[in-house]
Amino acid sequence: MSVPTAQVTKCAFGGPDLTTLYITTAAIGRDPHIDVMAGHLFKVETGGIRGLKTNIFEG
Repeated sequence: MSVPTAQVTKCAFGGPDLTTLYITTAAIGRDPHIDVMAGHLFKVETGGIRGLKTNIFEG
């Protein structure tokens, strides 16, 4: 999977079944006229691939 911008910052699974992949990108240092998708959030349906639930630490 590729996204139409150069600076991917984070990827995280979400949605009710954790089968949606969210990809954040950065716009810092990018020319908005050349890299028009910089700074956008992308959402990918993974077709059944699931992320893991978070483990909450209580100390």
